[in-house]
Amino acid sequence: MILTFILDVHSTPKYTVGGLTDSTYEYFAKEYLLLNGADDRYKELHTNTINAVNENLLFKPLVEGDPDILMVGNKIQRTPGFFQEDNEMSHLSCFIGGMYALGGKVFDRPEDVEAGAKLTDGCVWAYNVTRSGVMPENFHVRRCPEGDEKCHFDFETVDAEYKAREEVELKKLAAKGVDTKLYNPSTYSVAPNVEVVPDGRGGTRWPVNGYYDMPRSFLRMDAKYIMRPEALESVFYLYRITGEAAWQEKGWRMFESIINLTAIPDPAGGEDAPPIGYSGVQDVSDDRGTKGNFRNEAESFWMAETLKYAYLLFSDPNVIALDDWVLNTEAHPLKRTIEKQ
Repeated sequence: MILTFILDVHSTPKYTVGGLTDSTYEYFAKEYLLLNGADDRYKELHTNTINAVNENLLFKPLVEGDPDILMVGNKIQRTPGFFQEDNEMSHLSCFIGGMYALGGKVFDRPEDVEAGAKLTDGCVWAYNVTRSGVMPENFHVRRCPEGDEKCHFDFETVDAEYKAREEVELKKLAAKGVDTKLYNPSTYSVAPNVEVVPDGRGGTRWPVNGYYDMPRSFLRMDAKYIMRPEALESVFYLYRITGEAAWQEKGWRMFESIINLTAIPDPAGGEDAPPIGYSGVQDVSDDRGTKGNFRNEAESFWMAETLKYAYLLFSDPNVIALDDWVLNTEAHPLKRTIEKQ
């Protein structure tokens, strides 16, 4: 396994492709490109990474609508030799669809391009499922049983079915001598106890953890959006690598939603006045346009990456052509100039 073993903020050991590790993985294929294939070690590192993610972290989510998508979660060590699956999808991890597609193209692995498309569609789905059309910082979902490609989400029965499957898994673990008391289903699998309430528009909402609403497919979420680029980044790569215009259409809807959510209106202007700036928000599920939802901050990657990938997505493919340039983790283009030895 090549996945990095880290401690998260709660000092819990876990395998992840998210924060503190992501740039390492995306650089393997990119370094190979920058060296024009002069060092095959980067091909091996990239391939080993893909194989490890496929085996340990990739999963098909059990969500409303039964979409044909993939997500990448974590594995948390509960005791030596026992890792619990953590079905978290984070916005930061959305870079991985582009990484799969780029490496698949470079190393002639079409199955990786296909998986990259499904991973990217997982992030597009997460955008579309919220009220604002923007994906939250992270969220937890249920996962489909291993090997069940046609698993079906029925909101009325899904929790009972999922609990029954977990009981089977717990018995298997107990038979292996694993202390199942270390297993923590309440954090990662069981839906929170919430009550559906009116949303003031004739519909209903599902508030949880102090947030305005939560998609029914989610188990919990961190609802903020800090203007991250990773989902648009992967959409850009999928468009450039496949040439399919559908990725532009998906990206445009995402970009429109981001702009609508983050634009700060001019208090002195009218309805048609341009915004005075853009800010991250506290809650992507709050579509009421309340001023208090703004975080009053914009990270540097807003201009360096998010807006740049949006621009490149709709530019001529010859602008920063991926045959000639490599974009580093902050989207700065590096020219390919080294000849293969």
